[in-house]
Amino acid sequence: MTKVMLDCGAYSAWSLGDRIELKDYIEYIRRNAQYLDCYISLDAIPGSAYQRELSRERIDQASEQSYRNQQNMKEAGLHPIPVFHQDDDFQWLRRYCEDQENYIALAPFEGAHHCIGWLDDCFRVLADYPQVRVHAMGTTSPLIAHRYNWTSMDSGTWFRQAGAALIPVPLLKDGQLDYALSPDIMSLGKYPRGLHIEDLDDYDLGRVNRWLAELGIELTQARTDYQIRQRIWIAYFKNLGLSSSTRIVFVSVFGKLRQVLLQCGAEYHLLSYYQLRDVPDTKLQNYVTGYL
Repeated sequence: MTKVMLDCGAYSAWSLGDRIELKDYIEYIRRNAQYLDCYISLDAIPGSAYQRELSRERIDQASEQSYRNQQNMKEAGLHPIPVFHQDDDFQWLRRYCEDQENYIALAPFEGAHHCIGWLDDCFRVLADYPQVRVHAMGTTSPLIAHRYNWTSMDSGTWFRQAGAALIPVPLLKDGQLDYALSPDIMSLGKYPRGLHIEDLDDYDLGRVNRWLAELGIELTQARTDYQIRQRIWIAYFKNLGLSSSTRIVFVSVFGKLRQVLLQCGAEYHLLSYYQLRDVPDTKLQNYVTGYL
């Protein structure tokens, strides 16, 4: 059975200038609890429509609202995963820990190495609470995956990059594929983007073919079939998860994405309540049970 982590979709709503009603989110989880492995609390983000409000006052107001939402969901008998955002005051992270939350999501606004200083500070606080499991929201950087003790990470990179005709190619270290290093991102499409397959020397082309051969895939397949490229990304992230002892949660939606994930043995999926809120509950139930 597919294991679903439900995200509230606050970021999507925020980016569109929309909002999510807490009571509706609570009722949706109650109705569908048996189909959810876990779920993220409804967090508040200051500002709207990609206009982040960076004043200390607005950030603190949003942090307090996120905390109130967490408490309201718990009072409703739920067990949500609270979210601590980059720029939130660290008192909120400590408060969640002191509330004996056993799973906390960290949400950086800056990707890859740009948020390392903030994550270092987060994990210094979390070191005093070894019982807390930690989820990384929206990032699957190899550097970040291997630097910290994550329980899980989520990302939609696997299908977005595949659709753009891009594939990851792990670097070699001592003759072996090394997933602690950021991979080369190779462009296979008609329009060159970064490293294009046509411009590689014999060594790098051999490295691409070696990686694809390990997956049982030919380069011509990867160039012409986006679902083959999705499989390459899934395989890469599964190996990243194994190498970093981190569960990779694959962002998904209804349709073929679920099918290719399960065919590749990727059973942990992230779905968004914001996308589910206006469709019948049976959509989620069928997604989890496999009746499509």
